[in-house]
Formats: sequence, C-alpha cells, structure tokens
Amino acid sequence: MSTTPWIRKLQFLYSTTFVVWAIAFAVVVYAATQTGDWGSLGGISIMGIGPIYFLFESFLLARQPDDEALASSKRLFRTQRTLGILVTVGAIVGLLPAFANFLSFVEMDAQNFLINAGMLSWALVYVYMVVFFVAEGIRRGLKLKRQPTVEPARAEPSTKPSEEKPAETTAARPPIAPNLFFVAAILLALFTAQIETTAFTMARNGELTQLGTPGMAFSFLQFIDLGANGIALAVLIFGIFNYARDTAKFRKIVTPLAALVALIVPPGAAGMALAGITGVSPETAQRNENAQISSDWINNLIESGYPDGFTTISSVYDCAAENCADPDSGYMLSREGDTTSVAVDVCATVISWAVASGANEWSTAPDYVPYPLTSAEDADANASCVTSLADYPALEHPYSIVSATFRLTGDGDVPFQMDLVEIDMGTSDPNPDAFNYSLTIATT
Repeated sequence: MSTTPWIRKLQFLYSTTFVVWAIAFAVVVYAATQTGDWGSLGGISIMGIGPIYFLFESFLLARQPDDEALASSKRLFRTQRTLGILVTVGAIVGLLPAFANFLSFVEMDAQNFLINAGMLSWALVYVYMVVFFVAEGIRRGLKLKRQPTVEPARAEPSTKPSEEKPAETTAARPPIAPNLFFVAAILLALFTAQIETTAFTMARNGELTQLGTPGMAFSFLQFIDLGANGIALAVLIFGIFNYARDTAKFRKIVTPLAALVALIVPPGAAGMALAGITGVSPETAQRNENAQISSDWINNLIESGYPDGFTTISSVYDCAAENCADPDSGYMLSREGDTTSVAVDVCATVISWAVASGANEWSTAPDYVPYPLTSAEDADANASCVTSLADYPALEHPYSIVSATFRLTGDGDVPFQMDLVEIDMGTSDPNPDAFNYSLTIATT
C-alpha cells in the first residue's frame, strides 16, 4: 500500500471536498423538508458525483505500489483537468451574478435562507475551482519529479594533475505555482472586462452618467474591484518573480500583463469612454426625448397657474435631468386651512382646471374604471368627486384621515393623471380637525 506524500495530499484534498459537499447536501435536504420544495435536491446531488469519484480514486491509488499509482494518476488528473476547466469557465461566466448576490445571500434571515438553499450548488462551483487549482499544483509537482536528471559528463582520464574542478550542474529552479497565478490573472482580466462591459451597457442605457456617484449597483462592482486590486498586485509581483523561471513563454508574458491591466484600469472608465464615443442607444435616446417633452409639458402647466386656492408644496421631479427609468415628471399642489369640508367647491374648481389642461376621463378608487369627462360641468364626475372626498365619518380621531382618490386623466400628446384627495387632520395636529386638499399631477 502506497503512503507517498502526494497521495496523502490528494486524499486530504478530496476528503475535504467531500465533507464540504456533504454539509451543503445536508443543508439542502433540511431546507427541502421545511419548505416542501425538493427541486434543488437534483442539482446538489449532481454536484456530489465529482467529490465521490475523486475520493474513491485517491483511495484506490493508495492501495497500489508507487510506480503503478504514478501511472494510474494520469487518468485521475486528466479527468480532474477536464472537469476543472469546465468548472472554471462556469465560475467566470457567473462571476458578476455571484458577487452581486453574495451579500444578500449572507444577510438573509433563516426563512429566506431555507427558500434559497439551492444557491449552495452554485457556491460549490467556486469550491471546486479552488480544488482544481490545488490538484494542478500536485500534478505539476509529480511532473517535475518524473523529469530525468542529467548526469554530469565524466572527465577523460589524464596523467596530468588537473587544476580545474569539474563544472557543477545546477537544476533550473521551477516557477512558483505558475498555472495558479496564470488562471488568477485571466480571471482578474475577465472581471475587469465584465466591469467595463457593464459600464458601457449602463451608460448606453442612460443608467450611468458618472463614476463618482454611480448608484448602488455599480458602486458595489467598484467596491469588489478594490479587493480584486490586492489580488492583482500579488499576481503581478509573482508574475514578475516567475518570469525568469517559467518556461512557457505565453504564460510568463500574459500573467503579469493581465494582472497589470486589472490593477491600473479604473473600474468603468473604459466603458464610459466608449459609450461617450458611440452615444446612447436608440431606445435611450427616444426615452430622453419623451422625458424632455414630458418635462416641457409639465413646466408649462405650472407656469399657466394653479386651481383657485391651491399652492405648490413640492418641486418638479424632472426625470429628463435625473435619468430616471421612465420619462415621467410630476408635482403636487395643496389647499390648506379650511375648517369644514368644501369638497363641492374644490371638485368643481379642479375638474374645470383639468378639462382646460386636456383631461377627458375620470375615475375613482379602488378600481379606477374610466368614464368620459364631457365638460367642466359634468354632473356625474362632480358628484363622484364629492362622494370620494367627503364620504368618511367626521369623528374625533388623533391621526389624519385621507379620503378615497378621485382621478382625472388625459391621453393627448403627453398622457397625464391628476389625483385629488381630502385630508381630515387629527386632533394631535397643530391645526386639529382642519380640512386640507392634495392634488398630485404626473405625466404617465
């Protein structure tokens, strides 16, 4: 039975991997018993095939003589390399989603963790990627050991005394984990490329206008990039250190170069610059144009004056300037200080102003079924407005009571809606039992 160090290393590596998988498998099974969802069990079971196979093979190697074990290991390492490359590709493809979901997964409460326990299958991909790198290091150590040592040439016999000592042969010092640093450099370069691609896409969509305060989504990528810079610096240093030792020309050049690119490129700078050259996408340009039309319409409406008794209580929310996801703008008006409900007058005033602004339908909460608005004197619209606003009990209450919403809409060149409510202030308010009115206007 073989007890060589490299076999013991493989046994420890694959035993640890099996234990990690077994823990994840147990968690998924427990989660399934609690949630009743057994759909994740298939994925985590498939992820166990590799650890079981490699652990079994490592114990078979231990039962063979050293020479036979060395020959048999070729099959194991060949399988490990094939699966390891596939796992690494999968890890690279899922790098950004993994980073984006990592914190939310860690911060989940117990119930949500059980519901999302199947994500452990994806986490194992990164565990297996590390196992692949470690196994490659063991394999490379065996490869170096197999290389025959060159015997120094024997000096010809001579009767003359030799004054020169025979030249000493020194074996070339092997590089330090060259494949590990090479793969790390490639991963860093791909992560950098993904950040730049994300920045370019977001900028083209109008979602990213600057890198100083880019919003939560891209700020998280910038934060991850700070950690990646530390790894890139380590890879760069070892890449330079290994340069003279490494015999693979492509690897010895690409390793420090890829790490240097990942280190010096500011996250998002290249993507933003490229988006500045190509301009925004046609969809974004159309949205910005719609936003400008919407903004102009609502600004003109503000300048035309307010319904009698109403004043502004909030400024314009202009999505054309703020790069919103939709081109809508809006503002809010209020009428305050009435000691009794004046819903009849308020409804008449607002409906008349809305008709003059282009409103042609009205509706009420909660279903908002639209009805035609024939004129400012439309009897049905006025009656429903008064009912919506004033139809709640006038009782002594500590907190404000908000009425049902009466809505006016227009579907012209710039669709809009106006929501009117009555607010009966509570006894804890500085002005108790006052009646206030709120009118919110927004483009849709």
